[in-house]
Amino acid sequence: MSCYRVVALTLMLLINKFNFMDYGGMFNKIKSFHLNVRDEKQGFTLLEVLVAVTILGLAYVAILQNFSVSTRNIIRLEKNMTSVLERSIAFDQALMDPESEEYDIAESETPFLEGLLFNLVVISDKQGDYSTLKLSRR
Repeated sequence: MSCYRVVALTLMLLINKFNFMDYGGMFNKIKSFHLNVRDEKQGFTLLEVLVAVTILGLAYVAILQNFSVSTRNIIRLEKNMTSVLERSIAFDQALMDPESEEYDIAESETPFLEGLLFNLVVISDKQGDYSTLKLSRR
C-alpha cells in the first residue's frame, strides 16, 4: 500500500469518525482519489524475490558452517577424551600392580601428611598428569 493511500484512508477515517466539516469538497477529492487509484502491486517483483532468496541463502550457509565447525569440535573432543580415559585406566592399573612396568609411577620421598601410625604419600605418573594419595604404615 502506497504512502499516499495510507494518508488518504487516514483522512477519510478522521472525517467520517469525528464528523469534520468538509472544507471545499476535500472529502470528495480524497474519496475519488481512493476509488480511482488502481492497486498496481498485486505481488512481489522478481527483484524482491531474488533479494529474499539471497538473504535466506546466506543465512542458511552461515548455519551450515556453524554445524560443521561444531561437528569437528565434537570429534576432536571425543578423541581427546578417549586418550585421557586410556591414560587414566593405565594409571589405575599401575596402582593396582606396582610391579608392572607398563606405566611409570613415582612415589614422593616426603609424606604429604604424617600421622602417628600412617603416612599419606603422593603417587604420580612421570608426566605429572595424574596423582593420588597412598596410605602407608610408618
